[in-house]
Amino acid sequence: MKKRILSALLAAGMMLSLAGCQPETPQEMLESAAAKTNALSSAEYAVVMSAQMDMGGIQMGMDIDQTLKLINDQDNPQVEAVVSMDLFGESVEAHTIYQDGWCYVDTMGSKMKYAADYDEFLATQGENLLDATGTPTDFSSLEDVSVTQDGDNRVISFTGGDALIEEIMGAAQDTQDMDITDASGQFTIDKDGYLSGQKFSFSASMDSDGMTGTMDMTIDLTLQNPGAEVTIQVDDPDSYEEVDPSAITDGTEGLVTE
Repeated sequence: MKKRILSALLAAGMMLSLAGCQPETPQEMLESAAAKTNALSSAEYAVVMSAQMDMGGIQMGMDIDQTLKLINDQDNPQVEAVVSMDLFGESVEAHTIYQDGWCYVDTMGSKMKYAADYDEFLATQGENLLDATGTPTDFSSLEDVSVTQDGDNRVISFTGGDALIEEIMGAAQDTQDMDITDASGQFTIDKDGYLSGQKFSFSASMDSDGMTGTMDMTIDLTLQNPGAEVTIQVDDPDSYEEVDPSAITDGTEGLVTE
């Protein structure tokens, strides 16, 4: 009798052990990596975006290189973005920092600043800067998912994912009626379990200000040195001229004189 009880207990223990060792599904892998990445107190991203557009028969290309630093301090959130953009054959560079309740912008030979709480900063500058740099949270729309090993990294490839792309595009979806199609991409999970790489490719039909068009876009986002401390520093804040936020968004109005 004792042997039967012992055998039954051993069998039950083996079943529980095997159940606990069931491999994660790709969605579970991504959800776990996204949660760990979103929990970082600070992060630095390199973002490369490229788009080819046809708006009302007018063809144009856009290329954006961006370095983004984030410090997720609830009492003192900080952001730094260095953006280089080529549009219509013209190059524009901008360096933006949000720190200690002030937004600093250095672009096109002008250095401007304005006081703002974080929500005001997001409304005037931040949403555009943070587009396509967030970590997705909903992976349920992914299709044709496969997992491969690349050294210490796991690479999860997919097609579909239109809802995920819409989540990533964020504010751009709010300003344009955009219908995402033909989405595909890859996620990279590093050896420490962080979502260290995100690549997306998709097409879209758009309606903006009554003008319809199409767009093909690629996004390549890399989390730099996940877990490493990120610092943000404004060089010589007094060299920035205080302006009303509309002077930056409109480029013409609101200069504050002392």
